[in-house]
Amino acid sequence: MTPSTGRRPAEVARELGVSSSTLRRWSKQFGDLLSSEAGTPTSQFSGKITHRRYASADVETLQRVQGLMQQGLTAEEI
Repeated sequence: MTPSTGRRPAEVARELGVSSSTLRRWSKQFGDLLSSEAGTPTSQFSGKITHRRYASADVETLQRVQGLMQQGLTAEEI
């Protein structure tokens, strides 16, 4: 996935029914479960942080995270 592909954070946040800040926090907390563009986005060429982009697999992972949290698990338990 290139930075110009993938879904924008606002779209993913709306789909999950969470705020942008919650999505950003989850992306940091669970970055090791997500693609590099979603978890720790950086440009290969400039080393600067780029905008997050979410692949379909990232959204599915975040939906599972959300479901587990709704069941009462903490971020550490997930």
